[in-house]
Amino acid sequence: MEDTFPFSQTEKIEVISYPERNYWDTLRRGPRDGMGLVVENKKFVLDSSYIKERVFLDDKFKKLVFDLLFIKKRKEECTAAACFIPRHTILFYNKKMEIIADIEVCLECGTSYGSFKYNSMCSEGTEHLKEIFKQAGIKYFGD
Repeated sequence: MEDTFPFSQTEKIEVISYPERNYWDTLRRGPRDGMGLVVENKKFVLDSSYIKERVFLDDKFKKLVFDLLFIKKRKEECTAAACFIPRHTILFYNKKMEIIADIEVCLECGTSYGSFKYNSMCSEGTEHLKEIFKQAGIKYFGD
């Protein structure tokens, strides 16, 4: 982990949950299926009034996320639907508590967008990620 970005520079990892972003974050447009980025200038820029939960991961869960993103391989036939209705973001903070990387994910369709390269998630990976989130204390997965 210590040789792989963003984990090599990460002090803390936070998971944030919120309602279906494409229904309330409608003014900002950008590269994530038409939606704007969630991080700009090392800061989380979504409207905080929509945040349902914020959970920092301990070392056990950091390792599970690392394994999912970089170690575990998916089948060659990777499936993902086209909905992309994200409800979760993973934020990677450095020692100054600046956000150095992020991944926004739709656990329903298996699509994710990140600011760095990692193994494709697909439905298989996002199912595993959902279990990691649950074990780490995330309770919100949509209404």
